[in-house]
Amino acid sequence: MSKSRAKSESNIYHVMARGDGRQIVFENDEDRKLFLALLRNRKQQDAPIFAWCLMDNHFHLVIQASLPVLSLMMQQIMSQYATSFNTRHQHTGHIFNQRFKSEPINDDSYFLTVVRYVHQNPIKAGITKTCFYPWSSYGEYIDAPRIASTALILEMLGGIGAFQSFHDISSKEKVLDVDSVRPKTRSLPDEEAFNRAFRLYNRNLLRDLKGAERSERDSTIASLKEAGLTFRQIERLTGIGRGIIQDIKTH
Repeated sequence: MSKSRAKSESNIYHVMARGDGRQIVFENDEDRKLFLALLRNRKQQDAPIFAWCLMDNHFHLVIQASLPVLSLMMQQIMSQYATSFNTRHQHTGHIFNQRFKSEPINDDSYFLTVVRYVHQNPIKAGITKTCFYPWSSYGEYIDAPRIASTALILEMLGGIGAFQSFHDISSKEKVLDVDSVRPKTRSLPDEEAFNRAFRLYNRNLLRDLKGAERSERDSTIASLKEAGLTFRQIERLTGIGRGIIQDIKTH
């Protein structure tokens, strides 16, 4: 039986869903655009979205809705996206964990903290040095809103300048996190590990590495090991078995 969700008195929730087995769910910008289109289409006047961020293998939302509306909305978005993703990438099976995670937000201070945390995700992952990231709602607060309902947060903080200053502060408060279930033995969070890999090698090369010449395969895997990726992370990126990965010596 599924665990019942904690209810927010304000109906504001921090929502997160990640790839099944931590797989990448946004392969390219077209994937991200599709997900945002679904998000925009399903957005209702009684379900404003205050913040969003799309990472490689998960996404975050801060949204106001009753639990029944939230559950239906997320089920529709995730199901439609999965169907399209599988068709376009010739993938089968689930791409998201079957159940999205949510946490209630019941006070103004934590509300602002979570919004900032969502926008700082790319910094934490080593993708950017600032909150300016094309696949989050941060830019909507600075420029013009498209999906996010920005007025409430800007009013609470006192305008765009105060919003930017608030995001320059790194919060230490614990927030629902994709890495909260990460095994303690893993040296790098998946987001950081994958981005290190993609800085070294093209995504398509990694995906096709299983059929490459042995020397190229072994050299690439050795480099990924030296970059700090675990056997499991390399296995998910390349489809090569853990036994082979384990036997390959580093340079």
